[in-house]
Amino acid sequence: MHYSRADRSMVYRFTSQAKRMAGMGSFLFFVACSAPSSSPNTPTPSPDASASTTPVVSEVPAEGGELTIQFAEVAPIIEQRCTACHANDPSITRFGKPAGGVLFETPEQIKAKASRIKARAVDSKSMPSGNLTDMTDAERELLGKWIDQGATIN
Repeated sequence: MHYSRADRSMVYRFTSQAKRMAGMGSFLFFVACSAPSSSPNTPTPSPDASASTTPVVSEVPAEGGELTIQFAEVAPIIEQRCTACHANDPSITRFGKPAGGVLFETPEQIKAKASRIKARAVDSKSMPSGNLTDMTDAERELLGKWIDQGATIN
């Protein structure tokens, strides 16, 4: 049995929050996914190519005391939610190839379009179009924070 997208998103948010609070995200993620279930109907996690990756969080605080969001945290979001259309060989081609002539295949391409990503995916939530790739509010928030902190790619 597989976890639903909502369940994976919950685990992703939990893990991300735990890393920020305690620096123990991997341990907590393991415990959360491997703890015995009190209900026989609770699904057990299984490897799934579409599952969100656990983000890598820097221990370096940004201005205002927040942890700096690293490119390694947002790259999987862009990969999973944006490159289905915005790639040279997209899996979704109904919007053009690549959609709108916009590519998100390299860190430099992503950084160059950071303000557009913020406007479309974070602020207006008009991207992904029709939310075809199921971008979560937590992923949008993380993208927005990364962009607000300068969209660094190193």
